Amino acid sequence: MQEGNNMAAVEIFTQTVREKGRGAVIAAILLLLYVFWIGTMYPEISKVGDLYTSMLENPAIKAFIGDALAPMTQYEGFLSMEVFSYMGLVLGGYVAFMTASFIAGEIEHETSELLLSLPIKRETIVLSRYAVLVPVAILLSGAISVGAVLGAQYINESINMGTYLNVTLFLTVFILATASISLFISSLMSDSKQAALASLGVFILMYFMNNIGGMVTSIDAIRSLCLFHYMDMTDMLVNGTMDWGNFGVLLLVAVVFLVLSVIVFKRREINTV
Repeated sequence: MQEGNNMAAVEIFTQTVREKGRGAVIAAILLLLYVFWIGTMYPEISKVGDLYTSMLENPAIKAFIGDALAPMTQYEGFLSMEVFSYMGLVLGGYVAFMTASFIAGEIEHETSELLLSLPIKRETIVLSRYAVLVPVAILLSGAISVGAVLGAQYINESINMGTYLNVTLFLTVFILATASISLFISSLMSDSKQAALASLGVFILMYFMNNIGGMVTSIDAIRSLCLFHYMDMTDMLVNGTMDWGNFGVLLLVAVVFLVLSVIVFKRREINTV
């Protein structure tokens, strides 16, 4: 029984890689090229850094990028504002659509009945699917860091490689945390499109509540409930310091919602063939 469970886990993992791998590679390449392109714009932007910073202080713009303004006369500060201020939303949206089909899609297309008729535990199905997200998260976060590094080299800007290793590590955990939340939502629903839209809606709400909360004192406390509150990467990029507290919160969120996904899926009533 255990051997059959392990073999089924490997099969689910490899099948998910085949289904999602190509899209993840394409997304990583696009992210790398985009961040590289943004990075090469730094010399021109730095010439009007003060004017650009004043423009970013516009309340309408701050509602989108947040309140963590960074010095535009530094390459890392420029990237913080022009890439990382909204990259969490981009990654969250991508992961939401990827993981929406992991459970809800199985139920929607009735393939869960076939899976559950095999000698495999329900938690194994969830964990095997989620395991695919680990290399995907590393691939995406690594592509962003590589794009930033190549952009710096292209314009002959000196950088600290350790900073971008920290960025890769931090973004990897952030992606896994967003994936766990999306997986939990997927485990509650039976339609992959609805699960994707619900996940995306949750991430967009958290994103803007976090940014607006920084400007409106009365709702500032709600920011602690927003995942993006723990993705303040300005200090990491500009000063090269890693916020291990935020890192720990994101890691905890990833573990907690993964466990909740397993519990919910195990308790769902699904007829098997």
